[in-house]
Amino acid sequence: MSVQKKVLVVDDQEGIRRLLYETCVLLGYDAVTAPSGLEAIKLPKLDEFKAALIDMKMPGLNGIETMNRLQSLYPGLQVALMTGYGEMYPAEEETVNLASCNIIRKPFDLDEIKKFLEIVFR
Repeated sequence: MSVQKKVLVVDDQEGIRRLLYETCVLLGYDAVTAPSGLEAIKLPKLDEFKAALIDMKMPGLNGIETMNRLQSLYPGLQVALMTGYGEMYPAEEETVNLASCNIIRKPFDLDEIKKFLEIVFR
């Protein structure tokens, strides 16, 4: 699989990680998963990832902190933050707007994931 088609999936819920991994693979992407933000930033060769699907609410590093760390290391990384919460705190919303990342609401429609990845990898 081409290095350009690598997707990082970060979610503390195993079922969600597995679903997103399988979805990415079925769509033709090479997916790698991490159960936390700390585990994600420790992964080798993160510069090969072009897209990341990151859960917003996780123990340890939350989604915004994980996104910020990953994007500071790899500025070209495109991120979609996934949240099961109806509304974000104002500070979170401001950070997300400044980062120009995508928001995908849980429960998500797999078509949203597909559209995000298609845009990133066009």
